[in-house]
Amino acid sequence: MDLVGRVALVTGGSGDLGRAICLALARAGCDIALTYVGNHDGAARTAEAVEQLGRHTCALPLDQTDSPAIDSTVGRAADALGRLDILVNNAAWNIGIPFPDLDKLTTDVWDRLFATNVRGPFQLVRAAAPHMKRQGGGRIVNIASVAGLAPSGSSLGYASSKAALIHLTRVVSRWHSRRRSRSTASRPVSSRARAWPSASPSKWSSSHAEAWCSDAPRARSTLRSKS
Repeated sequence: MDLVGRVALVTGGSGDLGRAICLALARAGCDIALTYVGNHDGAARTAEAVEQLGRHTCALPLDQTDSPAIDSTVGRAADALGRLDILVNNAAWNIGIPFPDLDKLTTDVWDRLFATNVRGPFQLVRAAAPHMKRQGGGRIVNIASVAGLAPSGSSLGYASSKAALIHLTRVVSRWHSRRRSRSTASRPVSSRARAWPSASPSKWSSSHAEAWCSDAPRARSTLRSKS
């Protein structure tokens, strides 16, 4: 896919990784719609950086646990930028709970994890599909985690939600293959991460996120693959 003139919707665009994804796509020629929850200043900084690259952008508030808001937000993004070709499901929620501490992993926490990390991306895919169909196809990238491949990470619930997202991607990919669209799950892992063992994601700089994003070849190759 030639990215020049395409439109990408990136959820969670106010954070470091989301900003890195937005800027990488903008440098490749995409106009960018991004969503955020609460961090308006971060979203504004991302939008400004995209505009400095000469691309159009819009920043839209979206809480992915609010199901009715998803369809309208995707529609607003497509209306604002004229089309929708790419969806990057980057937004996620997590809370650190040791694996053995099942009492702290309440059903409320579990439900929020799955509402944000699994149901939200599914609804975004469903909402984006008609817009992509009108363009003759599209690309969907779900940002997963190594925690979804093996029992690891900050909580049992988070790892389970990312495993569900990876399998959702496989299922959606089969459905989209008949509609000239492609879906992939990227698990951003970098050898550079070993240099930041004590750093939480909230403390990573944009340069860290840029390096991390550049080490996700599966996502990049899918976005560039031919229709």
